[in-house]
Amino acid sequence: MKITENFNKVILEKKENTPPKNHLPKEIKLLNSYKSKGWYNGEIFNYLDCEIKNKTLFVKCNKIMFFDYLVDKQQKPFSSKNIGVNAIIEVEDSIILIKREEDDFGCPNYMDFPAGILPFNEDPINRLINRIEKDTKLKKEHLTQLKLFPMTAEFDISFNLFYKTKCKLSKKQLQDFFNKNFKENKPILVQKSKIAALSDKPIK
Repeated sequence: MKITENFNKVILEKKENTPPKNHLPKEIKLLNSYKSKGWYNGEIFNYLDCEIKNKTLFVKCNKIMFFDYLVDKQQKPFSSKNIGVNAIIEVEDSIILIKREEDDFGCPNYMDFPAGILPFNEDPINRLINRIEKDTKLKKEHLTQLKLFPMTAEFDISFNLFYKTKCKLSKKQLQDFFNKNFKENKPILVQKSKIAALSDKPIK
């Protein structure tokens, strides 16, 4: 699903919580493997459905534990989706992309926007600012205000909201910043004209 109809606000409508799971032995093995990777088993938003009314995107969701979500994905790949937030960070004529880690549960080694899963009861903007800092080392003061970008993307594992911002550093300053702060897997700058957005149109 791609939503490109104009909307300027998002409301997360919280429905019934997913009941706790009684884990089978094979599921417990999976849970232990996730724990051994150091992943946090927190509460996340589980996407159910969405609709647009009066330029507002209503996203219906409930709550699920992250490890339970991963177990569900192993057994029934299309059973549930997390809600993700993504940052489109402009730097002059380019956009920042990052490379996902090899052990990323969703898209290992893929190029992606700075992004993260939305924890339950956490503000999307605050979550995204934290993810931007982790993925790029850029802090809030390096960026202009994050603004909602009227586009969504739905994949097998996630329903994605997008926010747009601009970096206050020049491309040269940013390249020096990345060289200083990353030994490997440095974020890269890609010209906007070479990137097709999820709506199949260049990001403007």
